[in-house]
Amino acid sequence: MTSTIPQDTISDILSRLPVKSLTRFKGVSRRWFHDLSSNPTFITTHLLRSAQNPSLVIRRYHVPTGYYSGIWVIRTPTEKTPFRIDDAEIPLLKTSVCYPRIVGSCNGLICLDVSPCYGLEFVLWNASIRQWERLPIPLIASSKDAPIWMVSLGFGYDCFENDYKIVRIVYFSDKNRSDDQNPLVKAEVFTWSLGFWREIEGLDRIESCIIGGGQNAVDVKGCLNWVATGLQDMSNRKFIISFDVNKEEARRIPLPAICRAGNVKIMSHKESLSFALYFGGNYASQFEIWVMNESVNDRGNWVKIFSTENLSRFVVPVGFWTWGDIEMIMKQIKGDITSLWSYDPRNGSARSLPVDGTDYTLEACTYVESLVSVNGRR
Repeated sequence: MTSTIPQDTISDILSRLPVKSLTRFKGVSRRWFHDLSSNPTFITTHLLRSAQNPSLVIRRYHVPTGYYSGIWVIRTPTEKTPFRIDDAEIPLLKTSVCYPRIVGSCNGLICLDVSPCYGLEFVLWNASIRQWERLPIPLIASSKDAPIWMVSLGFGYDCFENDYKIVRIVYFSDKNRSDDQNPLVKAEVFTWSLGFWREIEGLDRIESCIIGGGQNAVDVKGCLNWVATGLQDMSNRKFIISFDVNKEEARRIPLPAICRAGNVKIMSHKESLSFALYFGGNYASQFEIWVMNESVNDRGNWVKIFSTENLSRFVVPVGFWTWGDIEMIMKQIKGDITSLWSYDPRNGSARSLPVDGTDYTLEACTYVESLVSVNGRR
């Protein structure tokens, strides 16, 4: 009997299913599933619906030894189901000599830095469809006269070209430069659709600042953002270096003067660039959330949307996680125990996330299930 249900209706129904449910159709027809999961229109429709229920990707690693421990996905809770945690291991990580760092997550693709240092080896991974690919080695490397000093990374989405890019900013210890000169800095970009790295120019906005070592960018509306400290005559000021993934141009956004004495954590709040400001390092008990209202001529117009005090249970903000209403993810450190909490700043309520952090540290970023291939359009 031939189905009387229109194909468009079938596709619409299937686009509402989780990836795990869709993959079960492989048992019915591998060819049919391949045709469905490689259809650009279906992939986009499924992604848009999946993005309404983001999950969290948690990286957990052993602090005393630095060895990799695990990467998990915490699913969005509902009225009927609590937090659910799933192991998200892939074969490559089982043989990794060090714990991988999560560079970023965009539309179901997770970029991992699997190198011991300096961001030299990367893997692109879709945990939902269990697909991964090791990427080519970057072009920029150390030399005897100019060894690498620090590396900052970012992974973002170019919505204009439907493409993904990794940005690698490298600072060098150049022996030929005097103390009153800014450090040598180079940058390169890996493009998902092309499959190779290329060095980029026009770094004047980056050369006048230092992006903190080990810091990964936050992707907000197609721009990768890092916190930076000014150099030379701007040494007492803090900025956000914002890199446009499409134009491959960087701009410098000033932070409010109050940030000079505090710690700044960049976030995305309702798809707007924002940051948390807190004092006291890992033992902060209060923080403020600021959102950029607009940007004109590289100058940020910041608005403080709320502040919280006497948070004895928490340490520092990690980011925002949205399911229904927006809540924040907070990190708590007590002795050798690290834990993550979901916190509602409007009423002060909190829920502990089901991740054991004894002798471990925890890092988190938002994640959505998708059928996007790690292989690009090559």
